[in-house]
Amino acid sequence: EPAPEPEAAPERAANATQVDAGTMGRVRAVLSGLEEHAGPQFPLDGSRNVWVLKPAGKSRGRGIRLFNQLDMIMHYIGEETPEDQFWVAQKYMENPLLIYNRKFDIRQWVLVTDWNPLTVWFYGECYIRFCAEDYTLSDLQNNFQHLSNNSIAKYSDKFKELMLGEGNMWEMRMFARFLRKGTGSSEAWQRVQREMRELVVHSLSAAQGEVVNRRGSCELFGFDFCIDDAFKAWLIEVNCSPSLEHSTPVTARLVKSVCEDTAKVVVDLPEQRAKRKAAKETESKLLTEYDTGMWECICRNEVSVPRPLNTAGGTKLVCVGTAVERKGRNRRFRAASVEAWTLRREKHLEEVASNARAKTQKSSNRSSNDNLANLAAAPEPSVPGAHTLEADTFRSILEYTPKSYGSNQPNHVKWPVRVRALPNVRNSLPKVSGKLASVNLPKTNINFGMAAEMSAA
Repeated sequence: EPAPEPEAAPERAANATQVDAGTMGRVRAVLSGLEEHAGPQFPLDGSRNVWVLKPAGKSRGRGIRLFNQLDMIMHYIGEETPEDQFWVAQKYMENPLLIYNRKFDIRQWVLVTDWNPLTVWFYGECYIRFCAEDYTLSDLQNNFQHLSNNSIAKYSDKFKELMLGEGNMWEMRMFARFLRKGTGSSEAWQRVQREMRELVVHSLSAAQGEVVNRRGSCELFGFDFCIDDAFKAWLIEVNCSPSLEHSTPVTARLVKSVCEDTAKVVVDLPEQRAKRKAAKETESKLLTEYDTGMWECICRNEVSVPRPLNTAGGTKLVCVGTAVERKGRNRRFRAASVEAWTLRREKHLEEVASNARAKTQKSSNRSSNDNLANLAAAPEPSVPGAHTLEADTFRSILEYTPKSYGSNQPNHVKWPVRVRALPNVRNSLPKVSGKLASVNLPKTNINFGMAAEMSAA
């Protein structure tokens, strides 16, 4: 092709700029649509698909790992950890606000003095915890870059190389000064703290109906918040029994004050309110006229919330999901329908009872062993308070696992046989006395060769 004319080059460049602008406009439209449909947490997802895995029932960062591939998650929880360990999987915030290239979180103390009606106290001071090393998503196995727990960070070789504040912690006033300089607004910290209060009230209100209320008691929680690069607060987790150790100079000062102020709320305040009530004096809804130190009442409902009703037999509570099977181990993770599992179990029990009744009817030799039909039709035993063992009751309390008996005859199991009383019938089980019972199950022949009394206990 002939070379383009020199004067056409600027026009071609202008057309290219217009195409790029149009493409970027469509990209922005697609991202805006994704954000609208994905929900408010869409900006936190990032592009690395990083998930954080936390073991249930542990503290101080123990067992926490980061992954971005499902097979690595299944391998970790299946091959490297105990089988009975439960896990919490959370989408990792990939765009946290950084201070000197360090990730951080905010530990906020919250006190609940009454669950119903809900009464919540918010402590006026919090502290900032920094990670020991610079933040990056290129190395997900380095917890020193992602976990800010002091019990984890102190073991890093770089813990003391660039220590932010005292023990890699900041007090609230230092963080408020940082936000003021970073945003140019003197109300940046007030806005973040307001969001934190709303998250505290909403999260505790969501759990209010599930907690058994006990008058005259209280509980201290440690709420952990993270700030994204848009200066928005997000709730990461809620810790019961938060650490009150004097691990750093920052926590030494704050822990002392929070303990003293907690005594003012749970000990002094009830006495002061009782005296005020005796004098028939009125009080404000949030109890601002009392000395509670730095504790501020942010929620004090006046109406009790009834606990959820038992929906057994009513509303169907079904967990719908897909079964995920781990390679290399005979263990199955299920998030399948609870209702479907119940129906399969009931169908199996009906088949067991049907086969037992069919074999009982065909049996002609009743001299050696009494079958299940004879047992159900047996006369009332002489044991006081005892009654016969019905077929349906027997079917609901018998649990048999052939693999647990290492016998050379897997289809014939002799005494002892495990009989388990289910919780819903444990208190109403019958007693069997002076009978020899033979129960035939599919591929199984269980003999009760006991002439003595067998009690449900």
